[in-house]
Amino acid sequence: MASTESPEQTRATTPANGRRFGDQPVSTSTTTTSPASGRATASLVLGILSIPAAILIAIVGIALGVIGLVLGFTARTDMRRAAAGSGKVTAGIVLSSIGIVLGILNIAAFIAITS
Repeated sequence: MASTESPEQTRATTPANGRRFGDQPVSTSTTTTSPASGRATASLVLGILSIPAAILIAIVGIALGVIGLVLGFTARTDMRRAAAGSGKVTAGIVLSSIGIVLGILNIAAFIAITS
């Protein structure tokens, strides 16, 4: 800026990309990521917990597995409506099912041993 020019007369130059120094970049991406479903996470956690619980205390493992299974199926319908990924939901459903089966096998083994 020359000494005779006032700040109002100076012209700000912008680079070729249209942004000045300090401007925040504007995202032009149209893809959106859907937030993770709380039910999907709960189903996964309960499915993981149902497996050791089914081995140690069969009734608790079955209960955790059933709750995880219900949450997994409700989360799957929500994810299908939102057209979102369902990997966590599938893992929760599978692990909950394994926990239920292990709990039933544990009860059957207990009955067979004590009879």
